[in-house]
Amino acid sequence: MRRLRGEPVAIYGAGSTGALLGRSLRRSRRYRPVAFIDEDPGRTLARIDRRPVYPVQHLERALDRHRIRRVILALPSAGDEQRRRIVEQLLATGVAVDTVPAIDELLAGRRALTELEPATAASGVETVACPERLRSDLSGAHVAITGAGGSIGRELARQIARLGPGRLVLIERNERNLYELMQLLRSEAAREGRVLAIEAHLADAADAKRLCSLFEAAGVSRVYHAAAYKHVPLVESNPLAGAANNVLATAGCLEAAERAGVERFVLVSSDKAVRPTSVMGASKRAAELLVQAHAQRGSGLCAATVRFANVLDSSGSVLPLFREQIRHGGPLTVTHPEARRYFMTIPQAAGLLLQAGALAEGGEVFVLEPDDAVRIEDLARRLIALSGLRVRDTANPDGEIPIVYTGLREGEKLSEQLLLGEQVSGTGYPRILRAWEPSQSAQVLERGLEALEQAVAEGDGQRARAVLGELVPEYEPPGARPATIRRLQVVERAS
Repeated sequence: MRRLRGEPVAIYGAGSTGALLGRSLRRSRRYRPVAFIDEDPGRTLARIDRRPVYPVQHLERALDRHRIRRVILALPSAGDEQRRRIVEQLLATGVAVDTVPAIDELLAGRRALTELEPATAASGVETVACPERLRSDLSGAHVAITGAGGSIGRELARQIARLGPGRLVLIERNERNLYELMQLLRSEAAREGRVLAIEAHLADAADAKRLCSLFEAAGVSRVYHAAAYKHVPLVESNPLAGAANNVLATAGCLEAAERAGVERFVLVSSDKAVRPTSVMGASKRAAELLVQAHAQRGSGLCAATVRFANVLDSSGSVLPLFREQIRHGGPLTVTHPEARRYFMTIPQAAGLLLQAGALAEGGEVFVLEPDDAVRIEDLARRLIALSGLRVRDTANPDGEIPIVYTGLREGEKLSEQLLLGEQVSGTGYPRILRAWEPSQSAQVLERGLEALEQAVAEGDGQRARAVLGELVPEYEPPGARPATIRRLQVVERAS
């Protein structure tokens, strides 16, 4: 009788990643996959490579039947909440739990699928170390987040909630997103035994009067302005909406915060603001300039900007698009074979953003340092491999998923930059840099805002582009006629 090799294990996750992991582990001598566990009823009571798939309700029966003492979690893109819940459930049965690397490690090529690591109840929760300065800054504070239902706003709310704020004020105009965030925060607080005072307001961040009223009523001392339109092609074809939501709303939010006596204002910005080639990038750079000018004015409001790169699995990320294309059999659409982007995970970006905000003294542009840039084509190929499929190309005509190149869309760059100038210094905190960059005077920006308001009111998208070109000298809008405001004078920070 042939002796079976390796420790018998169950794989939690009967999707493509779990199946691929099972085949990879069977080639090794260390582990022998004997069963799969999955929460999806559509996958249970089936078999993967002749191994049974059990519903999670039959977890303990599967462990006993196959004498399993180790379970491997094969859900690399699972959210923090889902991963924590599953690991706690598995650990409660007394088995050892290992996990595959996180999705960002796999897609960047830094880790292999079979590089397993022991899991704890906190596994997969990609938080950033919380220095005492951040905890003391937010503990007991009344904090408001605009765009709270978006990818970054949502994670900011979750991390701030764990720091014990006196009140958390959520501002979001999408009803469903706001409701789901409220439910999530309440369930997490209840499970962890925390008391959390939350206010949820269906409000538009462009309504300065309403914001001022909300800030005053709640005694808000910290504002994180995350509300923005971020999808480059959509904003490119809707310049008036981009200008109104990203520029005029930021101006109104700054005004509301100052009038309400807010102490600190943090603008969430993007690497696309650096030497922008799109309306989205130009509008975010204009918003940065508003924050810098406000700080120069010397009001009681400490205002600063935090700029970072693309966020994996956010609403505008390429990752959800690739997954959907794989589900439909491809092809995966890549704009250019040499297109590269910097990436961070949502928890990483939010955690570093909070740290940078706590360091603000007024007028800074903090830059969150990402890992090395990743080629989008490489990311697509790794995601296909993680799905247990192969790329179909001339070298492998029998593959399942082709990759096609569509060309850079209007406003897109081949690669992104994070810094506008050379004046950069460290902050004493890992991955957070402080940049001093060219700014505009408040008076010049005021004239630009008036022209932009007029363009939006008149529905003149071409003029809005032209005004953005005047507000942001390094942006050259294609085909825009000259704006009537004068060319802005750049004010360099004294060294």
